Amino acid sequence: MAGWPVDGLEVSPVARESVASQFWQAVSEGDDSRAEALVAQLGAEDVPSLTEQLRSTQPDIRWWAARALAQVGDARAVSGLAGALADPEVAVRAVAVRALAQLSSRCPDPVRTCLPAMAALLRDPDGLVRQAAADALALCGEDAVPLLAEILARGSAPERSRAAYALRKMACLPAAVVLYRYLDDENLLVRTHAYEGLDDLGYLENTLLLP
Repeated sequence: MAGWPVDGLEVSPVARESVASQFWQAVSEGDDSRAEALVAQLGAEDVPSLTEQLRSTQPDIRWWAARALAQVGDARAVSGLAGALADPEVAVRAVAVRALAQLSSRCPDPVRTCLPAMAALLRDPDGLVRQAAADALALCGEDAVPLLAEILARGSAPERSRAAYALRKMACLPAAVVLYRYLDDENLLVRTHAYEGLDDLGYLENTLLLP
């Protein structure tokens, strides 16, 4: 079997297994810096075992599994990460939604089916998760625009504010088209994100000149 490149060298499958073992050892020892460094050396062969660890009874293991899958995951990891969106631990929910957003560029079709569950975290009881969900949906780009537009039209005030934030952060034309409708919204945060989103893209001046 072929190895995988690290700093221009080919590393054997035996060494790969050693990297995974070192990674989990660092996690078990609470050595976050070393664990983070080893994440970059994991590969596609590690995806099944990382996905399995999303069901660990230990929150730290679940968190690091999701973190690693954000780096090396593929379509095989999507279902497990989607399940982690309902994890009882705040930090695990937050890292899982971010991981799915990272995967959206590598395997958009399966992640697209997770967008409603990701958007549901905009009303999570914890602010860290709500912010992570908004950032994640922004990272998903145009695929998330219709869902965010629906939230802006029908969601609660806090959800609408976070949806407007995500659309602003996308900085793309489809998002700007949605935000344009809310320049006079009664919600100050929605209105602010709409103005600033259009301004960031250079559209606000032209909008203000419309009759």
